[in-house]
Amino acid sequence: MFHRRDAETQRKSGGWRRTGRNASQTKNPTTYASANVMLSTLHSCSHIQRLDSLLLCVSASLRFIVFSSSRKVNLILGWALSGGSALLLLATVSLAVVFLTKLTLSQPSARVQVLGDFESELDLNHWRGPIRLSTAHPSHGKNCVEVQFDSNSSSFSISPPDGNWSRFERLLFDVYNPEPVPLILSLRLYDAVGGDGPNVAPHDLYRADRKLFLGSGWTHVEVALQNLEVSSELRSIALDQIRRLAIIADTGTRPLTLFFDNFRLVSGPERDSTVSSRAPQDITTRLEGRWVSILQVGPPDRISESVTVQSLRREAQHEHQALKVAIETAEQMGLDTLYSQAELVVAELGLYFRPSLAWFNNDREKERMFRYAAEACRRAREHLEKLLTGEIRLPERDDTQVGPPLVPPYPRLRNLPAKDGFFVDQDERPLFITSVHGPSRGLLRFFATPMQHIESYSVGGGSRWTVRACPIYEAVKTFPDTHRVGWDGWCGHLIRDFNATGGKKENVVICLESPHTREAVERYIEREFPKWRKNPDLLYNIMAYELQYICYCDRSQQLFRGWLERKHGTVDHLNQAWGTRYSTFQEIVAPPTKQSRPLPGTNRAQWYDWALFNQDRFSEYLMWVKSVIRRFDPVMPLAAGGSYSMLVGSNGTSGIDEEQIINRVDDVIIHEGSGSTLGMDLQLALSEKPKPLCDPEMNLDQVRYLLPHMLHGKSVIQLWHWPDQPPAEHPHHIDHSLAHGWRFSLSDLSALFQAVLDSRRLSREIAAFSSVPAQVAILYSRTSMLQLPPEMLTWHTTPYLRELENSYEASRFLDARTT
Repeated sequence: MFHRRDAETQRKSGGWRRTGRNASQTKNPTTYASANVMLSTLHSCSHIQRLDSLLLCVSASLRFIVFSSSRKVNLILGWALSGGSALLLLATVSLAVVFLTKLTLSQPSARVQVLGDFESELDLNHWRGPIRLSTAHPSHGKNCVEVQFDSNSSSFSISPPDGNWSRFERLLFDVYNPEPVPLILSLRLYDAVGGDGPNVAPHDLYRADRKLFLGSGWTHVEVALQNLEVSSELRSIALDQIRRLAIIADTGTRPLTLFFDNFRLVSGPERDSTVSSRAPQDITTRLEGRWVSILQVGPPDRISESVTVQSLRREAQHEHQALKVAIETAEQMGLDTLYSQAELVVAELGLYFRPSLAWFNNDREKERMFRYAAEACRRAREHLEKLLTGEIRLPERDDTQVGPPLVPPYPRLRNLPAKDGFFVDQDERPLFITSVHGPSRGLLRFFATPMQHIESYSVGGGSRWTVRACPIYEAVKTFPDTHRVGWDGWCGHLIRDFNATGGKKENVVICLESPHTREAVERYIEREFPKWRKNPDLLYNIMAYELQYICYCDRSQQLFRGWLERKHGTVDHLNQAWGTRYSTFQEIVAPPTKQSRPLPGTNRAQWYDWALFNQDRFSEYLMWVKSVIRRFDPVMPLAAGGSYSMLVGSNGTSGIDEEQIINRVDDVIIHEGSGSTLGMDLQLALSEKPKPLCDPEMNLDQVRYLLPHMLHGKSVIQLWHWPDQPPAEHPHHIDHSLAHGWRFSLSDLSALFQAVLDSRRLSREIAAFSSVPAQVAILYSRTSMLQLPPEMLTWHTTPYLRELENSYEASRFLDARTT
């Protein structure tokens, strides 16, 4: 292994090029034979002869011994000679020969099989994809492979001629990412058991989807092969029958160029002849089954910093300490320092936390962070100093009275009353309750507690994490009628499938019509209710959200026939509407689906009725779950739903009609999302009376989206997310973390803290915007959402939805509220 002083300079000058691939240390039979002969000779000689022979023995064997371990031999000979005994010297040298011989023989031999080092065009023979040889960024030798991913070619793969990988412990390769930010790709490994073709089962292979983390610059990737399982976790990968390795990029937004090199299979310690050049600052990504570790080559004390970064670090540390002193002084004098404390927390993230993360620990990122921290702390300190000296005057007030804090604290949240679509405090002041999803208690100065709500998983009687400890699991294992029928799409969080992000990978996809399912749900609610009751800040209970449901079981078919009879009255009326010739309602079978959409040629009138029925019966089921909870808790606000489904093409298979759910089930309205306010305005418009609008998982793509959602009436928000560690199973979630994500600069985080504090301080003014009467109305057509050609039911958007979105966005320029 080599360390670099200047990685790019040495690579360009060929400073780490290696030759002699797969060279190994060979055993020298002459040397070992000589050692054995010498030992036998010494045993057969007289005392004087042994002394003479000893010299010959030492002379002949030192070539072998010193080659093996010069340090060990020097220590042994020094100790022997100090005793002044020729026999002791003889014994010492003899033992040294035997010991070092055995030591060398016992060293584990490295096994390396190179899959691609791209030194010639011949190395490309087994590779497929948009590739060409390049000399731009090799990690080993003179060449690498340049891969240009785009919408037409998004994968890069090899079908190895030797598919027996069972002798190896790990797959290694190197990637150079010229982009200034990290990228996350997917890696898949196919074997002969699962197959490699269009009909391969989606989880009968190793799928590291969105797990291949690539930092800016060099990333050295390791895939652990031992005990590797397919993604269903139902069997091990057949390492002796590997068929294909594929790397896949998401090129939905723009083309992408990356450089790969030195794909190899390794067992044991790798020899210098095949090892890639690595520098301490390079990133290492290790995939071990479901889990991903992202570190740096290191060690940390070998990762150098430029003179500029070192200077900025010292300056930022000085300003950080000076701001701390200013805050302490201001608090002693009675000044409000909450906004300054927020700047201090953000600066600490940039100074002390983010530099410990591999994707931030480089000169480019640290220069930005340290520069911001110094400037922000200086600005906040100078503002406090001006307040302390009176240069900035506070508003005139009655100085005989102690005024309230600048930013009102949050009250206890449980049992808060609601008025005009907002939760209010004892002074009937509307509240904007913003928390961060995560365990940090240090943030509670600025944010509300994350205990403000609970997702109780009451709809399914368990979560994807805890289902094995829930009554529904026993029911699923015991009663076949609890299994979902006729649907091959996503389980809709009822409860988990192989696509579930969390918990064991298995299918526990339930049918809600089974009486055994309903009995299990009732038992679950009765068991869990005492835990919900203990939370003093529980503002509302989400029975479940991000839901979708559809089932084709016999009970569903019978319910559908009854629903049709109530709607159409007679079979003749139904035939007239559908263009069919049924004799009785009992002949009717719900139109089936495959790959999450109706079959080609499906009667669209029949499908429309089936989609309507599915929404009605799921809303009825949610009403039933609410009634069970109300037996134990008559007052806690409840909600459920799947607001996302209202603005996508798949609404017709989702079972979600938010108009029914909001008005028949919800005590508060659930909307999940940031960006456009279209979705939340739709939710508010569907409600027949004002209710608080809550977002239990606001994935804040950009900080600037927060305040518009508040101005439109979203008043209870939990931001996703602020975890205690980088997500290890799903590294694509790292960038969604406010603390860990590279999309959120320190200035973004400062703006976020300020917006949250402003919403607490100016809650009456912000709430007033959403009380303005609407002057523009846009039609949301349920028929246009459901009456679609079958192929559109898997589309993200449809022609109708596109026009709806365009109309809404245009209305925002009318200086009028839209509903």
